[in-house]
Amino acid sequence: MDKIEVNGNLYYIEVIPFEDKSEKDDTGQYEYYYKGKHLLFHSEKEVIRARIYEGEDVISFSKNPALIFGENLEKLKEYLNEEYGMKKLGFLHKEGLSYVNL
Repeated sequence: MDKIEVNGNLYYIEVIPFEDKSEKDDTGQYEYYYKGKHLLFHSEKEVIRARIYEGEDVISFSKNPALIFGENLEKLKEYLNEEYGMKKLGFLHKEGLSYVNL
């Protein structure tokens, strides 16, 4: 399990592969099929969830990571780019989904 220290907190990074697919139709094809990884950043205080879809260069967080990681967000961006080839970071907020280039 990877780990990263941010703002004095040690986060262990759990990677869980996932598949999301519809039932097969009459021809044996899926209406939709997604594959990727869930990343869970565990610290003593919290768990931060993110998702990467296979073949994409975006990681999506369930919360704004800038509010959690603050000034050390750059360290997290470097890690995500080096380890997973991520080029964009997305997060949900009350007005929808926003993206930031890494």
